[in-house]
Amino acid sequence: MSHEMEIQLDARHLAERREAHAYLQSMLSLPDYYGKNLDALYDCLSEQTDLSLVLLHGREAEQMGNYYKKLRRVLADAAEDNPGLTVEER
Repeated sequence: MSHEMEIQLDARHLAERREAHAYLQSMLSLPDYYGKNLDALYDCLSEQTDLSLVLLHGREAEQMGNYYKKLRRVLADAAEDNPGLTVEER
């Protein structure tokens, strides 16, 4: 029996590259060697099991800049490729 861990992410913290990666590293407990870019994020997410990410305030984040859209695409790709990861927007 698996126990999926749900992490709610405030997408408003994901609108700008530097802040987004610092926030994700903290919220997802990513390792110190995390490269703070979209490729590194994908790599770290591909190793996750039983993890559900819930993105909150996505519409507001989209209005703040294009980085959130890129990041959301990487999250969706990682979830598609990794059956142990789910991503949803609320």
